[in-house]
This record gives sequence, C-alpha cells and structure tokens, in this order.
Amino acid sequence: MSTLGRAQAAAAVVRRLNAAVKSRRLYEAGHSLRAQTVTALLTAASAYHERFGSFVLETHRNGLIIEGRPFEGGESVDALALMLYSVGVWQLVLLPAIAAEELSDLMDIVTLERDDILAKGGFAELLEKRNLQHIRVFELRPGEDDAAHITLEVYHQLLDGTLSPQDRVAILGLVQGGPEQTQRLLTVIF
Repeated sequence: MSTLGRAQAAAAVVRRLNAAVKSRRLYEAGHSLRAQTVTALLTAASAYHERFGSFVLETHRNGLIIEGRPFEGGESVDALALMLYSVGVWQLVLLPAIAAEELSDLMDIVTLERDDILAKGGFAELLEKRNLQHIRVFELRPGEDDAAHITLEVYHQLLDGTLSPQDRVAILGLVQGGPEQTQRLLTVIF
C-alpha cells in the first residue's frame, strides 16, 4: 500500500463529501445533482474501503486532517471543517459496506443548522436515531480541546471482546489513522 495512493484516495473522499454537502445546500429535494454527488461520494468511499478499510476524517477549528496530515481543500472545505467542529465532531468515520441511503441521511444531518443539531442531542445522537450502521462519530465533549470520546462502556467492551463489529472497525480505523490518532486513543483509555 502506497502512502501516496492512500492519501490521494482519502482526498478524493473528502472532495466528494464536500461536493455532496454543497449540492445538498444549494438544490431542492429531488434535484438530480443531489443524487449524483451522493453516488460519487459512495464510489470514492467504496474505492477507499476496498483498498484501505475504514475512512477517518478528523476535524479541527482550522481545517481537516486526513491520513495524519492537514488537508488543503480551500475555503469550502474549511467551512465544512468548521461546521463539523462547531457541533462537536472530532472524527467522522465511514465504515466499509456503507450504502447510498446512509450517505444521503448523513447529508441531511450535516446540512442542518448548528442550533438544530445541538437541540436534537448532537451529531452522534442524530446518527443513532437514524440507525446509520456504517457511520461513526467521535465527539468533543463541551469544554474539551482534545477528543477521543471513548466511554468507559466502550473501553470495557474492548477489554472483554464484546465490541460490535462496527465499533471494532471504527477503533481499527482510528488506529490506522496514524500515530497521532492512536496516541490520543491510548491516552483516553489509559
């Protein structure tokens, strides 16, 4: 696996994610571009999953991190990063076998107003309510600058081997995200 190939595949997913969010904001329900951008995102994510496994996108106030490096995507990508960060999303993980319907639901959530997301319990709560099996979010807790929102319950499930397959893949995705993400995960656990 080439590091360059992995970074390029991850960049393609981010660009498609950004395009899908933009089309969702610009066009009314039923417009063909909304479906086309979700299909393009699914294609990019599936190609990434096939070669590298889970896709992990880390958000910060000033941008996105993919494959352990800042992603230079311009103002619109920075706006996406700020929006995700402002609702407490530290990492967005897309798991293998994700479906177009799940990505479409994700776009519905991403394009909600910040106050609506927070009033409805936060990003992770909205994902859970929609039963999105192949999307995980690790959130910042209010007042935290560093994230890795691993609960005591998840830690115990990790120790006794009872994690769900999706949570195992999500944690593996964090570890595969690079040394910085692995260090944060281990810092929270220990």
